[in-house]
Amino acid sequence: MKVVLVLLLVAVATWMLRVALIAVVPPERLPEWVRTRLGDVAPAAFAAMIAVHLGNSAAVAPAPTLVAGGAAALAGWRTRNPIVTVTVGLATFVLVDLLAVAT
Repeated sequence: MKVVLVLLLVAVATWMLRVALIAVVPPERLPEWVRTRLGDVAPAAFAAMIAVHLGNSAAVAPAPTLVAGGAAALAGWRTRNPIVTVTVGLATFVLVDLLAVAT
């Protein structure tokens, strides 16, 4: 029961922080350097989640995940297009996974 209470309290606290930053602080009041860097937050968070997944899954099934991550990184670097990056990564993962199962 204590764990559930702690989880609920942490959830409420993080929700309150988000609401405070969104509802209370208008974007016009933020410094220009903060507003320009806010566009980098979502891609950085997404990249961090992917990096954690790649690191955790490397011990379990290194081939499909790491090969697909490398192919997606290469496609993203060359094209600078997120749709191409995700498509190449997903297609590579499925292909390598199917080849691994077939052998």
